[in-house]
Amino acid sequence: MGQHSTWQVQVRPAKKALAWPFVRLRSLPETGVGMRTEFRTKKHLGQHFLKDPNVIGSILDAINPGQEESIIEIGPGDGALTEGLIMRSGMVYAIDVDNEAVAYLENRFSDKKNFQLIHRSVLDVDLSGIAKMPKARMVGNLPYNLSSPILFHLLRHLAAMKDIYIMVQREVAERIIAQPGNRDYGRLSLGIQLQCHAEKLFDVGPHAFIPPPRVWSSVVRLVPRAEKELTVDPVSFQKLVRQAFTHRRKKLKNNLKKIEGIEDFLAKAGIDAEQRPEQISLDQYIRLTEALYG
Repeated sequence: MGQHSTWQVQVRPAKKALAWPFVRLRSLPETGVGMRTEFRTKKHLGQHFLKDPNVIGSILDAINPGQEESIIEIGPGDGALTEGLIMRSGMVYAIDVDNEAVAYLENRFSDKKNFQLIHRSVLDVDLSGIAKMPKARMVGNLPYNLSSPILFHLLRHLAAMKDIYIMVQREVAERIIAQPGNRDYGRLSLGIQLQCHAEKLFDVGPHAFIPPPRVWSSVVRLVPRAEKELTVDPVSFQKLVRQAFTHRRKKLKNNLKKIEGIEDFLAKAGIDAEQRPEQISLDQYIRLTEALYG
């Protein structure tokens, strides 16, 4: 994969930083008296709500949803991005595990017929069975502490996805798009790049969120590869890559020494047995998977 150009999104610092526990949300006239105007953000859920309108607009423009399309949103938070998705798309399915966020969103969008909430952890949701349309589009502000498990969960449902737009910690984005020889290159890079074309779109600073995280974030676009591009079984491929990266600094032949005749298989795949796992390209790992598993 070649290098992709990126651009920085200018974000405006919040006028006043809020302490971690509370996020103040605007009242909704249509819901009447009694609407909650604040709820507790939960650190253990990794909640950082996107608030900067410039960033929200950039994400919406990148997705450019159509009125006939279905959107699956992971972690809608207080609905800042959700509102734009509802206005531009045919149907929005929002997945959130937080009781208070779900209660707030149910009130905020109670009059929207093209909005449906799924009150569960995304890791427990069969994403392939949500949207009625053949291909859904996905967007999500992933919690930092669950980014990798969620990404691998998404990979199991790519057949139902047209494309995916995710906000992740910048370091995770660099791992997703990393190339051989880069220190960020590893299991996540290979697992995603086997099944998707991956591109980092732009970086987002901490002050775009409430509460602001301590690190920068990035928006990444994943486009599932066509079925004809996948020449190996992803499960077998992941099994091999997981073994290969058992010890990053060891030679590949040592990490795979439990496989009988591994040096012959490496030679058949055109791989130097003396190389380390982060030096091996995606195509070489594909050839090795083919050699091992047929």
